[in-house]
Amino acid sequence: AAAAAAAEEEEAGFSWSPQPVLDSELRGTRRMLLTEAATIQQNVPNATTILGPVANLMACEREDVAYALSSLLGNKLLCYVTIKEDDCTALYTYLKEHYGVCKVLSLEAARVHSEPVDQSHPQQPLRIQPQPGAEQALNSDPTGMRFGFVGYAANLVHLSPALLQQPIYSGGGGGRGTSRQAMSLRQTLCSYFFQKIMVFEDSKGWLAFKAALKSTGYHLEPYTKLLGLDGTRANMSSGMLEADGTRGKDNRAAELQVCLGGVPLEAQKQAPLDARVQRIVTSVKELQDVHAKQQAALTSRAAADAALASAAVARDGVNRNLQPEVEQAQAELGNLQAELKRIQRAKDASAGTSAARARAGPASASAAGPGAGPSGRGANPARAQQLQDAQAILGQGLRSRGSHAHPGTAGGKRGGAGGEDGQNSGEGARKQPRRG
Repeated sequence: AAAAAAAEEEEAGFSWSPQPVLDSELRGTRRMLLTEAATIQQNVPNATTILGPVANLMACEREDVAYALSSLLGNKLLCYVTIKEDDCTALYTYLKEHYGVCKVLSLEAARVHSEPVDQSHPQQPLRIQPQPGAEQALNSDPTGMRFGFVGYAANLVHLSPALLQQPIYSGGGGGRGTSRQAMSLRQTLCSYFFQKIMVFEDSKGWLAFKAALKSTGYHLEPYTKLLGLDGTRANMSSGMLEADGTRGKDNRAAELQVCLGGVPLEAQKQAPLDARVQRIVTSVKELQDVHAKQQAALTSRAAADAALASAAVARDGVNRNLQPEVEQAQAELGNLQAELKRIQRAKDASAGTSAARARAGPASASAAGPGAGPSGRGANPARAQQLQDAQAILGQGLRSRGSHAHPGTAGGKRGGAGGEDGQNSGEGARKQPRRG
């Protein structure tokens, strides 16, 4: 797409010279009127509003448009232009005396009826109101492939930015009943020479435009003129269609010895007037916008990749710093897990022992001996020793009492030994009567 746009730029004449093109056959006075314009302006006394010849005031974006409009203007390209009528008279006198041949136009005296301008555009093109039906027909061909409409001739030439800001007070000749109003160079000079001429790529385009307009019930108004870049013309006021065979610099008419210059590339990009150039500039801008977005995306991606790489480096550094701590924590975790298993085994063994004792019952507790205690648990050696000492003291006391008991008693035991002494004495009392 970029290559196609570049080829389109080259074909459209973007490299066109910004100065008027003079044919080698243009000699003598006619050539001097153009080459000596600056000297002429300086030599005319008290003339402050001389703008120069028409060929030096206008420039076109495309080479083929420049040749077509130059062919249309013809010798008017050598016409000198002034703003004030007094300067026009002084310049005319000077040129006639020194060059013999001259054409001079005063914009203040010229009768023009122009349209308002578009202030939003740097070149301030005219807001030309299309004739009925024409705007609808042209809007039906936005790509320009059907009609090839280039634009109105008055809006296809670039003017000096300084001259665009120059107010011109034109009153239609200053006659009675006319009003003087400030106008621009495009409203006066361009309207005067080009009026409402419509320019097309070729005759095929303007013939299709005429047919489309007629099919909607409209006809071209009598003052309408159509101009093709292939050297064709149509004049509706006379009904004449012409073809002079001129197209571009390689096949122009022999009498065309002066041609309008071109517009620098940057000026065209900033303020295109030609419809075809406008489409090219729009396409180039769209391509540039896409390229800029792609570059921005690539830049963002590179920044993201750099951030990820930096994060990876930081992560690796953190991992290296934490590795000893991680290994120590893992070792401690292993020790804790081993301790937990050891505690669990001891707990399981204790639970098994308690269950076995519970199943053995009271008999097991008695078989455990005095040291086992009343509850059958011999887990406290000091307590067992205390019990043994108590039993020994009790045994000595019983034996001491038994030596003083009644001879008839069987064991001499009483009281604290579970009631044995009381029972033996009772049995001896019951048996005595029988013996007696």
